[in-house]
Order: sequence, then structure tokens, then C-alpha cells
Amino acid sequence: MHCTRRTGFTGARAGFTLIEAIVVLVLLGVLGSLAAPSVGRSLTNTRADRSTGAISADVESAFSLASRQRKPVLLQVDSVLKRIVIRDRATNKVLQSHSYGARESSYSVTQLFLSKTNATVFPNGLTDGAFDINVRVNDEARTVRVTRSGLIRVTM
Repeated sequence: MHCTRRTGFTGARAGFTLIEAIVVLVLLGVLGSLAAPSVGRSLTNTRADRSTGAISADVESAFSLASRQRKPVLLQVDSVLKRIVIRDRATNKVLQSHSYGARESSYSVTQLFLSKTNATVFPNGLTDGAFDINVRVNDEARTVRVTRSGLIRVTM
């Protein structure tokens, strides 16, 4: 009788093969590349929503400043610097300024403009007329609509 002795590993495998690891990495890469565009769109959408919320707060602040000072204020939008400025109408003194451009803030607004030259907000809570502030963050566009009586509505 001849007895042979077996050499080598006969138990359960201890790890992954190189091929298995590469397949898993490729699958993770494919899933990541499929998810990346939707994450980018979601981030742009969130920035647009946040910027219109902040712009609405600036408009409300103009109404509040006019009421507290009992003097009319001017609401101006600088489209080049992507900034909203609230000034005392009589003295032209800057009461409040807020930047929305990519360099100055986290909002990364690419376009910002007012539907008229400037808007006057009176202490009684009225404006000299309805106006829109148009906002664009990359592909997402929003409009902040303000009625003569100060009602603020954000539309897409």
C-alpha cells in the first residue's frame, strides 16, 4: 500500500482574489458615476432654494427698516456684483448689503436682477409698485415676486 500525503491548503478561503476585488471596485465606480449627476442637481436645487430664502429675508428686512425708521428706503439689486443693497432714500446711506455671488458667499448665484431700476419701500408697508427679483443658480431659476402691499412669493 502506498500512502500519499497531501500538501497545500484544504480549509476555507481566507480572503478575496485580485479579480474579485477589481470587480467590486468597478461596480462601485459605475454606481458612483450614476449617482454623481443627481447629487449635482440636488446641490444646485438646494443652493437656489437657500438663495431665494435669503433674498426674501432681505426684502422683509427692507420693509422692517422702513417701518422702524419711519422713512422710505430703497431696495436696489446690483446685477454685476450680485448684491442686494438697502439704502435710506433721503441720505442714500447704505443700511444693509448682502452679496450672493460665487466669490462672496456660499449661494453661488450666477444671475441676479430686479425687474425695475430700484424699489421704494414706504414706512406704511407699501412699495411704489410690484417687482420681481430673478435668481439663477446654474440651471435652476427662481423668481421672488413682491406685491405692492409687501406679499412675497417665490416661484420656479
